[in-house]
Amino acid sequence: MMARVKKIYALIPFFFFLLFIQSSHSASQNKLIAKKFKWRILKTAHFDLYHYQGADLLLPFVAEHLEHAYEEVTERLNIPVKGRLPFFFFLNHNDFEQNNIVDVGEGTGGVTEAFKNRFLIFNDGSQRWLEHVIKHEFTHEVQFYVLYSGFWKSAKLLKSVLYPLWFMEGMAEYASGEIDDPQKEMLLRDAVTSHTLLSLTMLHGFSHLKPNQITLAYKTGNAALDFIAQEYGPEKVGLLLKSISEKFDINNALQELLGLNIFELDQKFKESLEEKYEEESSQLKEPAHYAKKLTTSDQIYPVFNTHPVFMPGGKEFLYLSDHSGVTELFIHDLLLNRSLSLNIQARFSKEIENIKRTGSALSISPDGATVIFSGEMRQQDFLYLYDLKRDRLKKLKFPLESVYSPQFSPDGKKIIFIGMKEGISDIYISYKNGKELQQLTHTLEDENDLRFFPDGKSILFSRENISRTDIGFWNASQSLQPIKIHGDWDNPSHLYERDLWSYSLETGKESKLLELAGNETQPSISPLGDSILFINDTANIYNLYAFLLKEGKVLKLTEIIGGNFNPAISPDSQQVLFVSYRAGEHQIYRAELKSLFSEAREVKDFKLNSSQAFNKEKPEKSPISFHAKEDYVFKASTDFFFPILFYSSTDGLFLSAYWRASEMLGNHQMQTSFSYASRLDFLNYQILYSYLRFRPQIFFGFAGDTEENVLLTTREVRREEAQFVGVEYPLNRFEKLAARFLTTQRRVQFTDDSLGSLRSVGRENVFSLTYFKDVTQGRYLETTAGHRIILTGEESNDQWRSQVDYRNIFVTLHQFAPLPKESALAFRAFGASSFGRDKQIFRVGGDDLLRGYSRFDLDSVGNRFLISNLEWRFPLFFDLNYHIWFLFPDFLFKNVYGSIFTDNGIVWSSRDQLLGYKLDDLRNSFGLGLRFQAFVLQTFPVVLQLDWARRTSDGEQVFYFTLGPHF
Repeated sequence: MMARVKKIYALIPFFFFLLFIQSSHSASQNKLIAKKFKWRILKTAHFDLYHYQGADLLLPFVAEHLEHAYEEVTERLNIPVKGRLPFFFFLNHNDFEQNNIVDVGEGTGGVTEAFKNRFLIFNDGSQRWLEHVIKHEFTHEVQFYVLYSGFWKSAKLLKSVLYPLWFMEGMAEYASGEIDDPQKEMLLRDAVTSHTLLSLTMLHGFSHLKPNQITLAYKTGNAALDFIAQEYGPEKVGLLLKSISEKFDINNALQELLGLNIFELDQKFKESLEEKYEEESSQLKEPAHYAKKLTTSDQIYPVFNTHPVFMPGGKEFLYLSDHSGVTELFIHDLLLNRSLSLNIQARFSKEIENIKRTGSALSISPDGATVIFSGEMRQQDFLYLYDLKRDRLKKLKFPLESVYSPQFSPDGKKIIFIGMKEGISDIYISYKNGKELQQLTHTLEDENDLRFFPDGKSILFSRENISRTDIGFWNASQSLQPIKIHGDWDNPSHLYERDLWSYSLETGKESKLLELAGNETQPSISPLGDSILFINDTANIYNLYAFLLKEGKVLKLTEIIGGNFNPAISPDSQQVLFVSYRAGEHQIYRAELKSLFSEAREVKDFKLNSSQAFNKEKPEKSPISFHAKEDYVFKASTDFFFPILFYSSTDGLFLSAYWRASEMLGNHQMQTSFSYASRLDFLNYQILYSYLRFRPQIFFGFAGDTEENVLLTTREVRREEAQFVGVEYPLNRFEKLAARFLTTQRRVQFTDDSLGSLRSVGRENVFSLTYFKDVTQGRYLETTAGHRIILTGEESNDQWRSQVDYRNIFVTLHQFAPLPKESALAFRAFGASSFGRDKQIFRVGGDDLLRGYSRFDLDSVGNRFLISNLEWRFPLFFDLNYHIWFLFPDFLFKNVYGSIFTDNGIVWSSRDQLLGYKLDDLRNSFGLGLRFQAFVLQTFPVVLQLDWARRTSDGEQVFYFTLGPHF
C-alpha cells in the first residue's frame, strides 16, 4: 500500500500540468524541421513582430493588420491590454508547422498560447486571411490578459479547462468582424434547416466533435455572442469575459449578467436562429432541385467530396474526398455510378504526405492519362503527376515556398500553377516536365483558381483586390520609432473582394474580366470558350453563376439553401458537376446546363473588361526593404510553475512541484518535477531538457526514484538514479529513428535474496535504437486502416562499464483492415528476444498482451516470446452522447464499440524448448470486449475497456477492466 501511495505522489505535479493541455490530433505525426530560421524582431506600437528572411514585402501589411486589430478588438470589447505582445509571422504553412512553440496540424490557421502570451499565424497569400486570423488570435490575447494576468499566473492557468470553447473561440470570431460572414451564414443556415445545429451545452470542448464539425462549432459560438450582443447589449460580451474570470463556471457569469443559465441561453439562442433562417430559407432550394447527387452520404460521419474534374471522354470524373480520414483521390464511373479510391497517400507514403485542396486542385491531361495535383513531403510543396494507366507518381520540384492550383494547357505540354515566393502568390508556367519555369504575374495581390481558355492563349483566374496605396512604409533610419499605421479601414474596398481576371500569354496583358458585388471565385470555362461558370457569395450565399462571353450577360443559376462550389463543365458542354454543401457534407451533383439556364435570373449590376491593370514588373523592394530593429536574442523564462506543500501525521512533510521553462522560440525547453514525503523516505524527481531547433531532436535528462514492487513471492525495495541522452530523427511525417543512451544506478533489496537474479543490481548502461513507422488512418476515434511498425534493439555490455550484459530485440507490427460501417479487423504481432549473460525475462500474460493468462504466472515467463492478437472491432452505438453534466468533472460518453478477439502466444528460453513445442502447448484464448469512448470535460479522451477472456487449455475465465486500448 505504501508503494502505491508513493507512486500517486510522484504523479501529482504531472496531473496539474495535464489539466490545461489540450489534446492534439496531429501529435501522432512527426514534426520535421527542414529550414533554418534566422529570426528578427520589428517593434510596432503594441507588438514585437517576430519574422525571418523573406518577409520584408509583407511586413507593412502585417504590422498594419496587427495595430488595426489592437484598436478594433480592444474597443469592441472595451478591454485595454497593457504591455507588449510577441507575434510570430510565418510565410507559409510548411514553415508554420516547423515552429517549436506549439504543435500544429494541417487544419491549424493560427495559435495563441498562454505561457508567454505568444500568438502565431501563417500567411496563405491573402490579405483577407491575414486580417481575419490576426484579429481572431489577438482576441485570444485579450481573453488571456483578463483570465490569466496578475499574481500567480500558473494557478490561474489550471482553471482554463473550465472556460467553454464555444465562448472562447466564438468571441475570437465575433471580434473578427464580418469578414468571414459568408461561411458563417452558410454553416448556420444549413445546420438550422437540416436540424444538425450543435447545442452550446455540447460545445464546452471541441475534441469530441466529428470530423468537419469544428468550423461549425466556431461559428455557432460566434452566433451565440452575436445573439447576446443584439438582445442584451454589445457591452455584455466584454463584461461576460471579465465575469467568468471571477466565477467557477460560465453559468454563474450568465446568471449574473443575463439572468439565465446555459440551458436557457441555448434555448433562446436556438429559437432566434430558427426564426431567422427558416424565414430566409423559405425561398431557397435544395441541391436536388437542380441536380442529381452522385456521391453518397455517410451515415456516420460528415464527408467532404470536392473538386470534381471530368475525364476527357465525359464518362468518368476525378475528385478529392476525406472519406478514409485523409484527403485522397477518387475516380467515379458515371455509367455505373460507383466511386473508387486510388489510395495515393496509402500506396505512395514515401513520396507524398498530404494532398492539397487549394484553388483549382486537380487537372487532367487532354489525353486522359495523367492527373496533376499539389501535395507536401518533408515540409515542402511539390506538384505531382500521377499516371493513371501505369500507376506511377512523379514529383515536380520548383524553387518556390508553396505551389498549388495546377492546370494543364489545352495541348498538354505546359502547366500553370500558383507559386509563392517571399510570401507573395503569383502565377507561374512551365513545361510538363517542370523545365523552363517562368513567372507570369508580379503583384502583391493574391491570385488563385487558375483555368486555361480553350485556345491556350489566355489564362483565367481570380484575384483579390487590395486597393489601398496609403500603407505606412518605413526604412532602417526610422527603426527606432514605432511604425505609424495609416489606412481608411471603413472603406468598403477593405473587404478584399475577389474578381475574375484574364492574362494573355501572347502580350502579357492583364485585365479585370468581371466584377460583381461579393467575391467571384472557382471559375470553369466551357470547352467552346463561350461561357464561364463561377461562384459568387453575394447575400452571404455561395451560388452558381454563368458569364456568357459573347452576349456580355451574367446569369444567376441557383438559389441554394446551403452553398455551391467547384463547377466543372463536361467535354460536350451539356452537363456540369458542382459541389453542394448540405446537412454538414460536401457532395458532388450533376446537372443539365440547359435546365439550369432555363431557371436562371439575369444579373444587371456588374462590370466588364475593366481597363485596370497591374504592373507586370516585380514590386520594388526599396520603399519597404529594411533591416529589423533587433536580432533575436536568447532569453529563457518560466512557462509554468505549480508547487504543493502540506503536512500530515501519516506522511509527514510533503512537497511536490512542476516547473517548465523555455525561451521565446521554443527551441530550448526544460521540464522538472519532484515529490518528497519525509516520513515515507520517498523522493522522486525528473529533469528533462530538449533542444529542438534542428531536424534531429536532442534531449537529455536526469531522474531518481524510490519505490516498492511486489515480484512473484518477494518484495523489492528499489532506489534508482538515472541519466539519459537521446536523439530523434524524423525521416518524414510517418517514420523516424530514435537513439538513446541510459545509465542507471540501482540499489535493490529483496525480502527473498534467492530471487535477486530477476533484476540487475548496480550500474546498467544501455544503448537503444528504434525505428518507428505509423501510416495508420481513422476518420474519428477508431483506427481502421493502415499499419504501424516498431523495431527496437537494446544492448548493455561490459565494454560500456555496465555490470549487466544483455542484448534485446523487440518487433511490433499492427495491421488494420477496414470493414463496412466503421468496423475493422485489428491485428498485432509482438515478439522479443534477449541474449547475453544477463538476458532479460519477459512475461506474456495480462490484459495488454495475452489475455486469459496471469501476468505473474511462472509458466508465462521466458527470454523470448511471440504473441498475436486478432480482433474484430465493430460499433454498437454511434453518437451515444450520454453526458453526465451534473458531476465535476463531467463525462461525455460518445461511442460504444464491441470486439471479438483471439490471442495466441508462445514463450521459451532455449532452442531445445522451442523445438519441443507442440500444438497443444500453444497458449490460446478467445473472448469478448466492450470499449466505451468518452471525454472528460468534453476535451480529454478516455477509453474504458471491459474484456472477458477464456483460456482454451483449461476453460479458465478472466475479466479485465482497463483504461485505454492496448493496440
